[in-house]
Parts: sequence; C-alpha cells; structure tokens
Amino acid sequence: MLISLLTLVLLPLLLLLKLSYLPLAITIITIYILNISSLLFVILKRKSLQLSWTKIFQFSLDILLCPPFALNLLRKIGLNYHIQMEGIALAEKLLNPTDYQVFLEQIILDINHLKTSTNDKNLTYLLSKEKLLRSSLNANKE
Repeated sequence: MLISLLTLVLLPLLLLLKLSYLPLAITIITIYILNISSLLFVILKRKSLQLSWTKIFQFSLDILLCPPFALNLLRKIGLNYHIQMEGIALAEKLLNPTDYQVFLEQIILDINHLKTSTNDKNLTYLLSKEKLLRSSLNANKE
C-alpha cells in the first residue's frame, strides 16, 4: 500500500509541483528500498511460493528497472500457480498448520452465517462443504 501511494500519488505530485530535488530523491530512494525489501521477502519465501530462480530473476529485473512494476508483484506471483485444485487444498499446502486451522474455523463460521440466509438448494451444498471442512479440521487437530 505504501509503495502504491508513493509511486502513484506522491511521485507524480512532486514532479508536477516541480519542488526541489531533495523530496524527489527521497521519494525515489524510498520506493526502491521498499521494492528491494519486497523482493528480499519473496526470495526468502521462494520455496514455499514454489518460485524458480528464473522467476526471481525476472521479478528482480522488473522491480529494479521499472519500480511501478513492483505494484504487480503479488499478481505475478499468483499467476505462477497453475491451480488444479480447490482453494482449501491450496490453502493447506501454502499455510502453516496453525494459520490453516484458523482459516478453516473462519470458513465454518462464514458457512454458519450463510445457512441462516439461504434457500434449500444452497443449504444442501453448504452443509456438505461444512461437513468436509469439519472433517479436515478434526484431522488436523489430531
């Protein structure tokens, strides 16, 4: 969010106002520091994100040569996945066990809220999903 604000709002504003070079330099340096820190975080999480070094190199070039491309880093990482499974299975694969359990419990709560305001056809589907999630949640607790 801060990168977006700096890149899309503050930097153009500084260019339009033609202020001194110091605020402009500070803004550009801050954008690069944030972009490089994002890149370092992605490098540290490379294995869990299933990214090859080639992809990391591509992201590095994007971020260093054109800082606004860093705004799309999350989207580019997401496009790297060829999802051939349901979202719950993907979440189990990507999240640590504690976060995954919290995620499942939140979904079950959401299903309970939906059950009160849905028709019979959707209710059957929701009940089957809830049963599947509860069995998955119980399996993880054991």
